Amino acid sequence: MSASFAEFTTDDVPARERGDYWGRQVLQRMTIARSVRDQSFAARLRRLRGPEGEFWDHFSDELPVARDGARCRRDGGDEIYVGMLLDGHSDVSQAGRDQRLGPGRLYVVDMSRPVRAHWARHREVAIVLRRKQVAACLGGPLDDLAGLVLPRQGMTELLASHLRLLALGLPALTAQERNVALATAVAMTCSALRSGIEAEDTPEGLKAAVRLVIQRRYADPGLSPSQIAATLGYSRAQLYRAFADETISIAGLIRETRLAQAREMLIHTAPAPETVTRIAELCGFLDPSNFSRMFKARFGIRPQQLRDEITASVSGSARLGSR
Repeated sequence: MSASFAEFTTDDVPARERGDYWGRQVLQRMTIARSVRDQSFAARLRRLRGPEGEFWDHFSDELPVARDGARCRRDGGDEIYVGMLLDGHSDVSQAGRDQRLGPGRLYVVDMSRPVRAHWARHREVAIVLRRKQVAACLGGPLDDLAGLVLPRQGMTELLASHLRLLALGLPALTAQERNVALATAVAMTCSALRSGIEAEDTPEGLKAAVRLVIQRRYADPGLSPSQIAATLGYSRAQLYRAFADETISIAGLIRETRLAQAREMLIHTAPAPETVTRIAELCGFLDPSNFSRMFKARFGIRPQQLRDEITASVSGSARLGSR
């Protein structure tokens, strides 16, 4: 069964009716505050729905919503909602957990329990799963999920990246590509939920997140432990403690990643028009001389020598093949 794609918007709804339309036709489980229903309101939802779950890409103006106990008892609230802001901020309260959320943090709402949320003008992505499916994935009760903010660790960071990319590419994907992307998102969400209820942020999870940031941003010459800490929402001291038992520091890991990437580019792009200086720049090195010294210290050969040897080897093979 293929995933179905649908888009909802307030654009063609009379201004005074938009809040009611959004609550009734789109959010469904939530009650929108009267202050929104009494004024002009703009929103859009792109939804990908398959047998294993749903993906939402949701934009709206300021939106205060609530779900009380009576409504939970009335409609059952079968869904587990895992959301992440792309921009804006929100306040979400459920099961005694009061969270102020900004972009990049994954959080969980259990629709079987009362919840209050207040979004500023925002854009958010989410995966929506059935309770039975999540319970089977976790192998136990779901009591600890309501209001949970997932720790920043390996799978959670991968899921966040996947959801961002899916939101950007969704309208252009083929039906088959949408099926694959949704199935991947659902599997990653289950894994992230499982790790989220088993532990808070762990040193291993934090180290995995640091490595992911470095892999994505090694080309930025300004990348530093301080920038990584700010990106992940930690202090430098927390990062340093997590790496205390490692043989390489965070700065060393940045340098090692850049050098390894430069070596790959030198090997696999020769004889290419990119100069050694340009490859150094693409890998985050601003000083070609310093890059050459570090490369020699790490690999026992200067980058230009490596490029020359590979070019000579490729040219020799080409001459032999032409005979």
